[in-house]
Amino acid sequence: MANPSSRFKAEHLDRLNLWYEEELAAFKAKGATDDFLTEPAFADLVLAQVLKKHEDEIRADKELTEGLFMALCFDKATPAYFRKMATEYREQGYAELAYNCGVCADRRERGEI
Repeated sequence: MANPSSRFKAEHLDRLNLWYEEELAAFKAKGATDDFLTEPAFADLVLAQVLKKHEDEIRADKELTEGLFMALCFDKATPAYFRKMATEYREQGYAELAYNCGVCADRRERGEI
């Protein structure tokens, strides 16, 4: 897989890093230890918190949404998941994203990606 950071603009990376650091600080303020902070599952927890807390800001920025999708979902997504996302994007008015998800679903089914 390509370096996930290569899928983001510098401003998006800066924003994501800031949000991540804010969540880390919040966990530390609640007493999280360094041992806890270095656990892989903890990174997933912090990421989930960032995505939940900043969902509206993320969805409002098409390029950030696309970058996160590529970094977090693309390699694991099934054709059914791509089609579900296409439907959701179409309903939200993101015609280009919907189309791209449909293409990905078809290509994944054919084993091209």
